[in-house]
Amino acid sequence: MKVFTPYLSIAFVFALSFNLNAQDFFPEHHQTKAQSYIVKEAKQLNDPYSSKMDLMDEILFSEDFADSLTGNNGFGPWTREGQHGLIWRWDFDGPDGPLIQNGVPLLSTTSENGFFIFDADAADPAMIGGIDRTGFLVSPVMDLTTASSTIIQFQQFFNYCCYDFTPLFVGVSNDGGSTWIDLEATPGYTDGANNFSDNPMLSNIDISPYAAGFSEVKIRFGYNPEELSGFTHYFWAIDDILIFVNPIEYDLAVNDLFLNDVTIDYEYLRIPELQTNNQKFTVIVTNNGGLQQTGVHAVITVFDPFGSNTSYSSDTIDLAPGVRDTLFLTTSLIPEDLGLYNCNVDVISDQDMDDEFPDNNMMGKSFNTTVNIMAHEHGTFFDASKGSRPNPDNPGTYKKFALGSMFKMQTSVVLDGIQAQVVDSTALGKTIYPVIYKVISGGIQGNVFPVSGYSVDALLDGHTITEEDLSGESFNMGLSTTVTLDPDEHYMIALFSEAGTQPVYYKALLDGDSDLSTIRYSLDQFGDDNWFNGYNYTPAIRLNFDIALNVVTQEEVFSDVKTFPNPANDFIEIKFTTKSNELVNISIFDMTGKQVLNQSLGAIPNGEQRIKLNVEGLNSGMYFYELQQGNSVITNKFIVK
Repeated sequence: MKVFTPYLSIAFVFALSFNLNAQDFFPEHHQTKAQSYIVKEAKQLNDPYSSKMDLMDEILFSEDFADSLTGNNGFGPWTREGQHGLIWRWDFDGPDGPLIQNGVPLLSTTSENGFFIFDADAADPAMIGGIDRTGFLVSPVMDLTTASSTIIQFQQFFNYCCYDFTPLFVGVSNDGGSTWIDLEATPGYTDGANNFSDNPMLSNIDISPYAAGFSEVKIRFGYNPEELSGFTHYFWAIDDILIFVNPIEYDLAVNDLFLNDVTIDYEYLRIPELQTNNQKFTVIVTNNGGLQQTGVHAVITVFDPFGSNTSYSSDTIDLAPGVRDTLFLTTSLIPEDLGLYNCNVDVISDQDMDDEFPDNNMMGKSFNTTVNIMAHEHGTFFDASKGSRPNPDNPGTYKKFALGSMFKMQTSVVLDGIQAQVVDSTALGKTIYPVIYKVISGGIQGNVFPVSGYSVDALLDGHTITEEDLSGESFNMGLSTTVTLDPDEHYMIALFSEAGTQPVYYKALLDGDSDLSTIRYSLDQFGDDNWFNGYNYTPAIRLNFDIALNVVTQEEVFSDVKTFPNPANDFIEIKFTTKSNELVNISIFDMTGKQVLNQSLGAIPNGEQRIKLNVEGLNSGMYFYELQQGNSVITNKFIVK
């Protein structure tokens, strides 16, 4: 049985493969609090435990730091350990350093009597290139021999630099501190580096496998416990810690669904016919309950472009309380028909009838089989732009820059071109250049070499941005030489722009980089070249395996798409014009990617159409719908009050 902990292990491997510099530090993105600080409103986070907890019976440990390290937990004082342990300090007014001047405090429930903060920014007042930090706030020993399960809950507020996997961990020891298991401290956080979290952010972590039933338990809050280079600036504040017995007996949850085996490959939402293979899936599942679950397995149901469906089941495993594991499925499905495939997963166990939150057992995603395009995104909805980085040493100019993605082929193929979409703030006349690298097989030591002798300094012929490109539609760039992509190799494929006064910005999808495939090239603060990967966005940069073919865009079938009322209470009406009389399918997804509706609308004649959907049963929040007809897909968003 494989065990996969997303997404930190993958990030470490890629960081080594790309020979990362010690810091990805860009002063223009490390502004002072006065310039860039925005206090996010705390979200109404899902805390399923409070309503079920008998406080007198279930609380095992509590701490609100009312008396600094001495605390009031009833077990003993806290300690500060590690190379920079003394950076942890008792605080009332929040972070304070050259990048965050007089920041707001952690707005925890008991912030008025103090909280603890690892203020790395204040510890580096001269901001000397970014000093790597590591330090621990360590609890007293606790006797938890009578506990059948253990959840740790705490309130936190943070910002960190410099990668999009966090340096923030909760450590657990059951031998008095001799050995430690470090768990990610920010479950559910997706904003990435250089972003402020919610204030406060409520976090619950099941530590049952490492703490329940042991007599010498310690916990620690560790900033960068692995002492990796590049984690330098900003802060981490924590308060109001609880450890309690899980009041929920059975709750199985899908954490993520990947449309591939992401331990060896990447997730593609558009797959060309010549790269289709037996479809694989990766399902991340967690036992959130306090009791063991047996017979845990995933069932994947795939709906093809014609509405037919086939289901596939994974092997079964047992899951102890608090354990996260990975289910892998290799199916007999080869998606040879062009069009949209909807994939829904449901995780099931022998205790399925007793699951207290069945809604989190399901999730959905979709992909398209295309004629010639290979991409990590559908190309129908974007909510960000990413591109040229300003040069603070020369205002009004931009640094050298490249942006792209990782790809892996199933069969040998000649790459004919690269497709992209830019936003209208891109400079007319700016030239962008394709850059193609192959990562050495087994080259985990950080060696990268270019295909066919090309590097950042020896580029393929460029493409000059035209007014038509600035319309926001896809445009294609043919390659000036033959480039063959071999199977089972990993390729970095990007678009490069020289330094100068003209910027280039690509359309991007936030929270779309589930497989850490996004890559970026730029100069660091020392002027050195660097590749970096693992961002929380996916750029509109794709592979084109037949540059002569026209790419089907949403406007070729759908036009004049409108949604009303928006926000909606009990229904939405979608108005659109279609130029085809093929079958139309609509799917609705929530912000986690879970499919909440999938419905065939049948064959719709050409012309203006209106459809009405009942959304009364949906929770308040933002949703996306996909209209699909033939090879064309369009995505829009709407809000339910």
